[in-house]
Amino acid sequence: MITVAQQLVEHPLFENPTVLLLVDRNELESQLFGVLKSLGVGYVEVESKRHLQDLLTAVPGGSDRRGVVVSTIHRFDRMPAGINPRANVFVLVDEAHRTTGGTLGTYLMAALPNAALVGFTGTPIDRGARGRGTFQIFGRDDPQGYLDKYSIAESIADGTTVPLRYTLAPSELRVEREVLDREFLDLKEAEGVSDVEELDRILQKAVTLRNMLKNPTRMDRVAAHVAGHYLHVVEPMGYKAFLVGVDRQACALYKDALDRYLPPEYSQVIYSAGYNDGENLTRFHLSEDAERQLRLDFRDPDKLPRIFIVTEKLLTGFDAPVLYCLYLDKPMRDHVLLQAIARVNRPYEDAQGRHKPSGFVLDFVGVFENLDMKPSRASCACCAKPTSRASAWIGTCSARPRRWCASTSRAARSKTRWRSMRSTSTFCTRSPPASSQTPSRSSTTPSPSRRWWRARPPKRRT
Repeated sequence: MITVAQQLVEHPLFENPTVLLLVDRNELESQLFGVLKSLGVGYVEVESKRHLQDLLTAVPGGSDRRGVVVSTIHRFDRMPAGINPRANVFVLVDEAHRTTGGTLGTYLMAALPNAALVGFTGTPIDRGARGRGTFQIFGRDDPQGYLDKYSIAESIADGTTVPLRYTLAPSELRVEREVLDREFLDLKEAEGVSDVEELDRILQKAVTLRNMLKNPTRMDRVAAHVAGHYLHVVEPMGYKAFLVGVDRQACALYKDALDRYLPPEYSQVIYSAGYNDGENLTRFHLSEDAERQLRLDFRDPDKLPRIFIVTEKLLTGFDAPVLYCLYLDKPMRDHVLLQAIARVNRPYEDAQGRHKPSGFVLDFVGVFENLDMKPSRASCACCAKPTSRASAWIGTCSARPRRWCASTSRAARSKTRWRSMRSTSTFCTRSPPASSQTPSRSSTTPSPSRRWWRARPPKRRT
Protein backbone atom coordinates (compact mmCIF):
# COMPACT_ATOMS: atom_id res chain seq x y z
CA MET A 1 0.00 0.00 0.00
CA ILE A 2 2.82 2.40 0.85
CA THR A 3 4.64 1.51 -2.38
CA VAL A 4 1.53 2.36 -4.39
CA ALA A 5 1.14 5.64 -2.49
CA GLN A 6 4.73 6.63 -3.26
CA GLN A 7 4.37 5.91 -6.96
CA LEU A 8 1.11 7.83 -7.20
CA VAL A 9 2.59 10.90 -5.52
CA GLU A 10 5.82 10.89 -7.54
CA HIS A 11 4.44 10.10 -11.01
CA PRO A 12 3.82 13.26 -13.11
CA LEU A 13 0.84 11.60 -14.83
CA PHE A 14 -1.31 12.13 -11.72
CA GLU A 15 -0.58 15.86 -11.43
CA ASN A 16 0.30 16.16 -7.72
CA PRO A 17 -2.52 14.03 -6.31
CA THR A 18 -3.96 13.54 -2.85
CA VAL A 19 -3.35 10.00 -1.57
CA LEU A 20 -5.42 9.07 1.47
CA LEU A 21 -4.28 5.99 3.42
CA LEU A 22 -7.34 4.75 5.25
CA VAL A 23 -7.51 2.25 8.15
CA ASP A 24 -10.18 1.30 10.67
CA ARG A 25 -8.16 0.65 13.84
CA ASN A 26 -5.94 2.90 15.96
CA GLU A 27 -3.48 0.01 16.22
CA LEU A 28 -3.19 -0.17 12.42
CA GLU A 29 -2.84 3.60 12.20
CA SER A 30 0.07 3.53 14.68
CA GLN A 31 1.75 0.73 12.74
CA LEU A 32 1.34 2.70 9.53
CA PHE A 33 2.96 5.77 11.08
CA GLY A 34 5.95 3.67 12.12
CA VAL A 35 6.44 2.18 8.66
CA LEU A 36 6.13 5.55 6.92
CA LYS A 37 8.68 7.11 9.26
CA SER A 38 11.13 4.23 8.80
CA LEU A 39 10.89 4.61 5.00
CA GLY A 40 11.22 8.39 5.11
CA VAL A 41 7.85 8.99 3.45
CA GLY A 42 6.29 12.37 4.22
CA TYR A 43 2.69 12.34 5.38
CA VAL A 44 0.07 14.32 7.27
CA GLU A 45 -1.41 12.81 10.43
CA VAL A 46 -5.10 13.65 10.81
CA GLU A 47 -5.99 14.82 14.31
CA SER A 48 -9.78 15.10 14.18
CA LYS A 49 -12.84 15.06 11.93
CA ARG A 50 -12.60 18.82 11.47
CA HIS A 51 -8.92 18.57 10.60
CA LEU A 52 -9.64 15.94 7.94
CA GLN A 53 -12.40 18.04 6.42
CA ASP A 54 -10.10 21.06 6.22
CA LEU A 55 -7.35 19.00 4.58
CA LEU A 56 -9.61 17.59 1.89
CA THR A 57 -11.88 20.55 1.12
CA ALA A 58 -11.17 21.98 -2.34
CA VAL A 59 -13.53 24.98 -2.16
CA PRO A 60 -12.27 28.38 -0.88
CA GLY A 61 -11.41 28.14 2.78
CA GLY A 62 -10.05 24.61 2.57
CA SER A 63 -6.42 23.60 2.23
CA ASP A 64 -7.00 20.99 -0.55
CA ARG A 65 -3.99 19.08 0.72
CA ARG A 66 -1.81 17.17 -1.77
CA GLY A 67 0.51 14.27 -0.96
CA VAL A 68 -0.03 11.47 1.57
CA VAL A 69 -2.68 11.79 4.29
CA VAL A 70 -3.26 9.11 6.94
CA SER A 71 -6.59 8.74 8.73
CA THR A 72 -9.10 6.29 10.14
CA ILE A 73 -12.46 5.77 8.42
CA HIS A 74 -14.31 6.97 11.54
CA ARG A 75 -13.29 10.58 10.85
CA PHE A 76 -15.58 10.55 7.80
CA ASP A 77 -18.64 10.25 10.04
CA ARG A 78 -21.19 12.87 8.90
CA MET A 79 -18.71 14.40 6.47
CA PRO A 80 -20.45 16.82 4.03
CA ALA A 81 -20.93 15.58 0.50
CA GLY A 82 -18.80 16.80 -2.39
CA ILE A 83 -16.05 18.53 -0.41
CA ASN A 84 -13.48 17.60 -3.07
CA PRO A 85 -14.57 16.79 -6.65
CA ARG A 86 -11.04 16.31 -8.03
CA ALA A 87 -10.36 13.10 -9.96
CA ASN A 88 -6.73 12.83 -8.84
CA VAL A 89 -7.72 11.80 -5.32
CA PHE A 90 -6.77 8.22 -4.45
CA VAL A 91 -8.08 6.42 -1.38
CA LEU A 92 -6.03 3.33 -0.45
CA VAL A 93 -8.12 1.30 1.98
CA ASP A 94 -6.52 -1.21 4.34
CA GLU A 95 -8.65 -4.15 5.58
CA ALA A 96 -11.07 -3.28 2.81
CA HIS A 97 -13.41 -6.16 3.61
CA ARG A 98 -14.73 -4.33 6.68
CA THR A 99 -13.65 -0.67 6.40
CA THR A 100 -15.95 0.76 3.74
CA GLY A 101 -18.93 -1.61 3.69
CA GLY A 102 -21.23 0.34 6.01
CA THR A 103 -22.43 3.87 6.69
CA LEU A 104 -18.92 5.31 7.06
CA GLY A 105 -18.08 4.09 3.58
CA THR A 106 -21.13 5.91 2.23
CA TYR A 107 -19.96 9.18 3.80
CA LEU A 108 -16.49 8.62 2.33
CA MET A 109 -17.71 8.11 -1.23
CA ALA A 110 -20.14 11.02 -1.01
CA ALA A 111 -17.43 13.39 0.24
CA LEU A 112 -14.99 12.35 -2.52
CA PRO A 113 -17.33 11.51 -5.41
CA ASN A 114 -14.65 11.23 -8.13
CA ALA A 115 -11.90 9.62 -6.06
CA ALA A 116 -10.40 6.28 -7.06
CA LEU A 117 -10.76 3.67 -4.30
CA VAL A 118 -8.24 0.84 -4.09
CA GLY A 119 -8.89 -1.85 -1.48
CA PHE A 120 -6.29 -4.06 0.23
CA THR A 121 -7.49 -7.17 2.07
CA GLY A 122 -6.60 -10.77 2.64
CA THR A 123 -10.22 -11.81 3.20
CA PRO A 124 -12.66 -10.22 0.70
CA ILE A 125 -16.33 -10.96 1.32
CA ASP A 126 -19.15 -11.39 -1.18
CA ARG A 127 -21.72 -9.85 1.13
CA GLY A 128 -21.96 -8.48 4.65
CA ALA A 129 -24.55 -8.54 7.41
CA ARG A 130 -24.79 -4.78 6.97
CA GLY A 131 -23.86 -2.86 3.84
CA ARG A 132 -22.31 -4.10 0.62
CA GLY A 133 -19.64 -6.73 0.09
CA THR A 134 -16.05 -6.05 -0.93
CA PHE A 135 -16.54 -6.96 -4.59
CA GLN A 136 -19.54 -4.67 -4.97
CA ILE A 137 -17.53 -1.71 -3.71
CA PHE A 138 -14.16 -2.31 -5.34
CA GLY A 139 -14.59 -4.83 -8.14
CA ARG A 140 -17.73 -4.08 -10.11
CA ASP A 141 -15.94 -3.17 -13.34
CA ASP A 142 -13.44 -6.03 -13.21
CA PRO A 143 -14.77 -9.45 -14.32
CA GLN A 144 -12.45 -11.19 -11.85
CA GLY A 145 -12.88 -8.64 -9.07
CA TYR A 146 -9.15 -8.12 -8.50
CA LEU A 147 -6.46 -5.80 -9.80
CA ASP A 148 -3.81 -8.11 -8.42
CA LYS A 149 -3.60 -11.15 -6.16
CA TYR A 150 -0.75 -12.11 -3.85
CA SER A 151 -1.47 -15.58 -2.50
CA ILE A 152 -0.45 -17.04 0.82
CA ALA A 153 1.63 -19.63 -1.02
CA GLU A 154 3.56 -16.81 -2.72
CA SER A 155 3.98 -15.06 0.63
CA ILE A 156 5.42 -18.21 2.20
CA ALA A 157 7.75 -18.70 -0.77
CA ASP A 158 8.94 -15.09 -0.40
CA GLY A 159 9.51 -15.51 3.32
CA THR A 160 7.08 -12.79 4.36
CA THR A 161 4.92 -15.31 6.24
CA VAL A 162 5.34 -18.86 7.52
CA PRO A 163 2.95 -21.82 7.03
CA LEU A 164 0.13 -22.40 9.49
CA ARG A 165 -0.49 -25.79 11.03
CA TYR A 166 -3.22 -26.92 13.39
CA THR A 167 -4.43 -29.81 15.48
CA LEU A 168 -7.58 -30.60 17.43
CA ALA A 169 -7.49 -30.88 21.21
CA PRO A 170 -8.55 -34.23 22.72
CA SER A 171 -12.24 -34.89 22.16
CA GLU A 172 -13.04 -34.79 25.88
CA LEU A 173 -11.95 -31.13 25.97
CA ARG A 174 -14.00 -30.02 22.98
CA VAL A 175 -17.64 -28.94 23.11
CA GLU A 176 -20.46 -31.12 21.81
CA ARG A 177 -20.53 -30.95 18.04
CA GLU A 178 -24.33 -30.83 17.88
CA VAL A 179 -24.43 -27.71 20.06
CA LEU A 180 -21.60 -26.06 18.11
CA ASP A 181 -23.42 -26.65 14.83
CA ARG A 182 -26.86 -25.63 16.08
CA GLU A 183 -25.87 -22.44 17.89
CA PHE A 184 -23.04 -21.23 15.65
CA LEU A 185 -21.76 -23.04 12.57
CA ASP A 186 -25.19 -23.63 10.99
CA LEU A 187 -26.51 -20.11 11.64
CA LYS A 188 -27.25 -18.09 8.53
CA GLU A 189 -26.37 -14.83 10.26
CA ALA A 190 -22.89 -16.17 11.08
CA GLU A 191 -21.98 -16.64 7.42
CA GLY A 192 -19.37 -14.21 6.17
CA VAL A 193 -18.82 -12.63 9.60
CA SER A 194 -15.93 -10.22 9.14
CA ASP A 195 -15.65 -8.35 12.43
CA VAL A 196 -14.96 -9.49 16.00
CA GLU A 197 -17.69 -7.26 17.41
CA GLU A 198 -20.20 -8.79 15.00
CA LEU A 199 -19.03 -12.26 16.02
CA ASP A 200 -19.49 -11.42 19.71
CA ARG A 201 -23.08 -10.33 19.09
CA ILE A 202 -23.82 -13.70 17.51
CA LEU A 203 -22.12 -15.65 20.31
CA GLN A 204 -24.04 -13.67 22.92
CA LYS A 205 -27.17 -15.54 21.79
CA ALA A 206 -25.45 -18.95 21.96
CA VAL A 207 -26.24 -19.49 25.64
CA THR A 208 -25.77 -23.25 25.79
CA LEU A 209 -22.54 -23.12 23.81
CA ARG A 210 -21.03 -20.42 26.03
CA ASN A 211 -22.05 -22.27 29.18
CA MET A 212 -20.33 -25.40 27.90
CA LEU A 213 -17.18 -23.48 27.07
CA LYS A 214 -17.15 -21.85 30.53
CA ASN A 215 -17.88 -24.97 32.53
CA PRO A 216 -15.46 -24.72 35.51
CA THR A 217 -14.32 -28.34 35.31
CA ARG A 218 -13.66 -28.11 31.59
CA MET A 219 -11.84 -24.78 31.90
CA ASP A 220 -9.54 -26.22 34.57
CA ARG A 221 -8.70 -29.19 32.33
CA VAL A 222 -8.10 -26.93 29.34
CA ALA A 223 -5.86 -24.67 31.43
CA ALA A 224 -3.85 -27.71 32.57
CA HIS A 225 -3.50 -28.85 28.96
CA VAL A 226 -2.43 -25.38 27.81
CA ALA A 227 0.10 -25.10 30.63
CA GLY A 228 1.60 -28.49 29.84
CA HIS A 229 1.78 -27.82 26.14
CA TYR A 230 3.34 -24.41 26.62
CA LEU A 231 5.95 -25.55 29.15
CA HIS A 232 7.07 -28.60 27.21
CA VAL A 233 6.64 -27.55 23.59
CA VAL A 234 6.34 -23.79 23.04
CA GLU A 235 8.60 -22.32 25.72
CA PRO A 236 11.61 -24.57 24.91
CA MET A 237 11.40 -23.24 21.36
CA GLY A 238 11.59 -19.67 22.66
CA TYR A 239 8.13 -18.55 21.49
CA LYS A 240 4.97 -17.07 23.00
CA ALA A 241 1.25 -17.82 22.76
CA PHE A 242 -2.31 -16.49 22.74
CA LEU A 243 -5.21 -18.10 24.62
CA VAL A 244 -8.50 -16.94 23.07
CA GLY A 245 -11.54 -17.15 25.35
CA VAL A 246 -15.16 -16.95 24.26
CA ASP A 247 -15.78 -13.68 26.15
CA ARG A 248 -14.26 -11.39 28.77
CA GLN A 249 -15.58 -13.45 31.67
CA ALA A 250 -13.91 -16.53 30.19
CA CYS A 251 -10.61 -14.62 29.96
CA ALA A 252 -10.79 -13.74 33.66
CA LEU A 253 -11.60 -17.34 34.58
CA TYR A 254 -8.78 -18.67 32.43
CA LYS A 255 -6.33 -16.34 34.14
CA ASP A 256 -7.28 -17.80 37.52
CA ALA A 257 -7.06 -21.34 36.15
CA LEU A 258 -3.67 -20.83 34.46
CA ASP A 259 -2.24 -19.33 37.65
CA ARG A 260 -2.80 -22.72 39.31
CA TYR A 261 -0.39 -24.34 36.85
CA LEU A 262 1.94 -21.54 35.75
CA PRO A 263 3.61 -18.62 37.55
CA PRO A 264 1.15 -15.69 37.63
CA GLU A 265 3.56 -13.45 35.72
CA TYR A 266 3.52 -15.86 32.76
CA SER A 267 0.06 -14.75 31.60
CA GLN A 268 -1.77 -11.46 31.20
CA VAL A 269 -5.39 -10.66 30.35
CA ILE A 270 -6.06 -7.98 27.75
CA TYR A 271 -9.61 -6.99 26.85
CA SER A 272 -11.73 -3.87 26.47
CA ALA A 273 -13.11 -2.30 29.63
CA GLY A 274 -16.85 -1.97 30.17
CA TYR A 275 -18.68 0.68 32.17
CA ASN A 276 -20.76 -1.83 34.12
CA ASP A 277 -18.03 -4.39 34.75
CA GLY A 278 -18.10 -6.14 38.09
CA GLU A 279 -15.15 -6.69 40.39
CA ASN A 280 -14.14 -9.91 38.63
CA LEU A 281 -13.65 -8.01 35.35
CA THR A 282 -12.38 -4.65 36.58
CA ARG A 283 -9.33 -6.27 38.20
CA PHE A 284 -7.93 -6.77 34.70
CA HIS A 285 -8.66 -3.27 33.39
CA LEU A 286 -5.52 -1.59 32.05
CA SER A 287 -4.60 2.00 31.32
CA GLU A 288 -3.48 2.86 27.80
CA ASP A 289 0.13 3.24 28.93
CA ALA A 290 0.11 -0.08 30.79
CA GLU A 291 -1.38 -1.93 27.82
CA ARG A 292 1.09 -0.30 25.44
CA GLN A 293 3.99 -1.43 27.62
CA LEU A 294 2.62 -4.97 27.82
CA ARG A 295 2.41 -5.15 24.04
CA LEU A 296 6.02 -4.05 23.76
CA ASP A 297 7.13 -6.57 26.37
CA PHE A 298 5.24 -9.37 24.63
CA ARG A 299 7.18 -8.76 21.43
CA ASP A 300 10.44 -9.24 23.34
CA PRO A 301 11.22 -12.98 23.72
CA ASP A 302 13.21 -12.34 26.90
CA LYS A 303 10.46 -10.50 28.77
CA LEU A 304 7.24 -11.52 30.47
CA PRO A 305 4.38 -12.17 29.90
CA ARG A 306 4.58 -15.36 27.82
CA ILE A 307 0.85 -15.80 27.19
CA PHE A 308 -1.81 -13.20 26.37
CA ILE A 309 -5.38 -14.16 27.26
CA VAL A 310 -7.66 -12.31 24.82
CA THR A 311 -11.13 -12.44 23.31
CA GLU A 312 -11.54 -9.41 21.00
CA LYS A 313 -8.44 -7.24 21.31
CA LEU A 314 -5.22 -8.07 19.43
CA LEU A 315 -6.95 -10.58 17.13
CA THR A 316 -6.54 -8.16 14.22
CA GLY A 317 -3.74 -5.73 13.49
CA PHE A 318 -1.36 -6.95 16.21
CA ASP A 319 2.01 -8.16 14.93
CA ALA A 320 4.36 -10.06 17.23
CA PRO A 321 6.74 -12.28 15.26
CA VAL A 322 7.63 -14.23 18.43
CA LEU A 323 3.99 -15.37 18.68
CA TYR A 324 3.92 -19.03 17.63
CA CYS A 325 0.90 -20.74 19.17
CA LEU A 326 -2.81 -19.85 19.28
CA TYR A 327 -4.90 -21.79 21.81
CA LEU A 328 -8.36 -21.35 20.34
CA ASP A 329 -11.30 -21.70 22.75
CA LYS A 330 -13.68 -19.31 21.00
CA PRO A 331 -15.98 -20.34 18.14
CA MET A 332 -14.91 -18.55 14.97
CA ARG A 333 -15.41 -18.91 11.26
CA ASP A 334 -14.74 -17.35 7.89
CA HIS A 335 -12.90 -14.02 7.86
CA VAL A 336 -12.64 -13.54 11.63
CA LEU A 337 -11.04 -16.98 11.94
CA LEU A 338 -8.54 -16.27 9.18
CA GLN A 339 -7.65 -12.91 10.70
CA ALA A 340 -7.13 -14.47 14.14
CA ILE A 341 -4.96 -17.40 13.10
CA ALA A 342 -2.87 -15.08 10.91
CA ARG A 343 -1.46 -13.59 14.14
CA VAL A 344 0.92 -16.59 14.32
CA ASN A 345 2.18 -16.62 10.72
CA ARG A 346 4.76 -13.83 11.03
CA PRO A 347 8.36 -14.90 10.32
CA TYR A 348 10.81 -14.73 13.20
CA GLU A 349 14.52 -15.37 13.70
CA ASP A 350 15.98 -15.66 17.20
CA ALA A 351 19.39 -14.59 18.47
CA GLN A 352 20.88 -17.97 17.50
CA GLY A 353 19.72 -17.58 13.90
CA ARG A 354 16.95 -20.16 14.18
CA HIS A 355 13.87 -19.44 12.09
CA LYS A 356 10.28 -20.04 13.15
CA PRO A 357 9.22 -23.05 11.05
CA SER A 358 5.48 -22.29 11.13
CA GLY A 359 2.62 -20.94 13.17
CA PHE A 360 0.49 -23.35 15.19
CA VAL A 361 -3.18 -23.47 16.25
CA LEU A 362 -4.50 -25.82 18.95
CA ASP A 363 -8.28 -25.98 18.56
CA PHE A 364 -10.27 -26.61 21.76
CA VAL A 365 -13.63 -25.85 20.10
CA GLY A 366 -13.71 -28.05 17.01
CA VAL A 367 -14.01 -25.41 14.27
CA PHE A 368 -11.16 -27.08 12.35
CA GLU A 369 -12.79 -30.51 12.52
CA ASN A 370 -14.53 -30.25 9.15
CA LEU A 371 -12.29 -27.62 7.60
CA ASP A 372 -12.22 -27.98 3.82
CA MET A 373 -8.56 -28.59 3.03
CA LYS A 374 -8.06 -28.79 -0.71
CA PRO A 375 -4.80 -30.59 -1.48
CA SER A 376 -2.32 -28.82 -3.71
CA ARG A 377 0.98 -29.82 -5.24
CA ALA A 378 3.95 -29.18 -2.99
CA SER A 379 7.29 -30.74 -2.16
CA CYS A 380 8.61 -32.80 0.71
CA ALA A 381 10.27 -30.36 3.12
CA CYS A 382 13.44 -32.41 3.18
CA CYS A 383 14.14 -34.13 -0.13
CA ALA A 384 12.06 -31.79 -2.35
CA LYS A 385 10.26 -34.67 -4.07
CA PRO A 386 6.81 -33.56 -5.29
CA THR A 387 3.77 -34.63 -3.31
CA SER A 388 0.14 -33.69 -3.87
CA ARG A 389 -0.87 -34.36 -0.25
CA ALA A 390 0.56 -31.17 1.21
CA SER A 391 -1.61 -28.18 1.81
CA ALA A 392 -0.42 -24.95 0.22
CA TRP A 393 -0.69 -22.79 3.31
CA ILE A 394 -2.22 -24.59 6.26
CA GLY A 395 -1.92 -28.24 7.18
CA THR A 396 -2.48 -30.60 10.03
CA CYS A 397 0.16 -31.08 12.67
CA SER A 398 2.61 -33.94 12.56
CA ALA A 399 0.17 -36.28 14.28
CA ARG A 400 -1.32 -36.62 10.80
CA PRO A 401 1.52 -35.49 8.56
CA ARG A 402 0.79 -34.40 5.01
CA ARG A 403 4.31 -33.56 3.94
CA TRP A 404 5.83 -37.03 3.63
CA CYS A 405 7.18 -38.11 0.28
CA ALA A 406 6.81 -41.68 -0.93
CA SER A 407 10.36 -42.57 0.12
CA THR A 408 9.80 -41.75 3.79
CA SER A 409 9.99 -45.04 5.70
CA ARG A 410 7.22 -46.26 7.96
CA ALA A 411 9.64 -46.30 10.88
CA ALA A 412 10.52 -42.65 10.29
CA ARG A 413 6.84 -41.76 10.21
CA SER A 414 6.08 -43.57 13.44
CA LYS A 415 8.92 -41.75 15.20
CA THR A 416 7.07 -38.48 14.70
CA ARG A 417 3.70 -39.68 16.05
CA TRP A 418 4.48 -38.43 19.57
CA ARG A 419 4.50 -34.84 18.36
CA SER A 420 0.73 -34.55 18.30
CA MET A 421 0.84 -30.96 19.53
CA ARG A 422 3.97 -29.78 17.78
CA SER A 423 4.42 -28.38 14.29
CA THR A 424 7.43 -29.35 12.21
CA SER A 425 8.41 -29.40 8.57
CA THR A 426 11.03 -32.17 8.66
CA PHE A 427 9.76 -35.71 8.21
CA CYS A 428 12.31 -37.48 6.01
CA THR A 429 14.95 -39.83 7.41
CA ARG A 430 17.73 -38.17 5.47
CA SER A 431 19.32 -34.96 6.71
CA PRO A 432 17.69 -31.66 5.72
CA PRO A 433 19.42 -29.59 3.06
CA ALA A 434 21.91 -26.98 4.23
CA SER A 435 19.58 -24.18 3.17
CA SER A 436 16.80 -25.39 5.45
CA GLN A 437 15.67 -22.76 7.94
CA THR A 438 14.09 -25.26 10.33
CA PRO A 439 15.61 -25.20 13.83
CA SER A 440 17.78 -28.20 14.55
CA ARG A 441 15.54 -29.28 17.45
CA SER A 442 12.73 -30.08 15.00
CA SER A 443 14.53 -33.16 13.68
CA THR A 444 15.84 -34.51 16.97
CA THR A 445 14.40 -37.49 18.81
CA PRO A 446 12.57 -36.42 21.97
CA SER A 447 13.68 -37.48 25.38
CA PRO A 448 11.17 -39.33 27.57
CA SER A 449 10.97 -36.34 29.91
CA ARG A 450 9.44 -34.30 27.07
CA ARG A 451 6.45 -36.66 26.66
CA TRP A 452 5.03 -36.99 30.16
CA TRP A 453 2.59 -34.08 29.99
CA ARG A 454 0.42 -35.84 27.42
CA ALA A 455 -0.35 -38.58 29.93
CA ARG A 456 -0.94 -36.36 32.95
CA PRO A 457 -1.31 -32.59 33.35
CA PRO A 458 1.17 -30.46 35.29
CA LYS A 459 0.68 -30.29 39.02
CA ARG A 460 -1.38 -27.51 40.49
CA ARG A 461 0.54 -24.65 42.04
CA THR A 462 -0.15 -24.33 45.79
